[in-house]
Amino acid sequence: MNFDFGKQTWSPEELDLLALIEPLACVQHAYQKLPETLQVKSACVLGGGPIGSLHLIELAKRFPHAGLQLVDPSPERSSLARQIFPAIRSA
Repeated sequence: MNFDFGKQTWSPEELDLLALIEPLACVQHAYQKLPETLQVKSACVLGGGPIGSLHLIELAKRFPHAGLQLVDPSPERSSLARQIFPAIRSA
């Protein structure tokens, strides 16, 4: 999706996507700081909200064989994360 950043109004769908640009940039920046040779056997993400979910996406992409775990007090978020990422464990 291309955005016209000069326009004055945004659709609800555009606003939803725009709201994730800064958190996504922060998550990707953190992973770019890691050594390329880093091997990860397991990782635990604390919190299944938007930023935690972005971390799960990035971890699954960069370390496909790592065991991933999500810790979140919300059963709804844990359940949603398991639907999106069937291989993760949740606590």
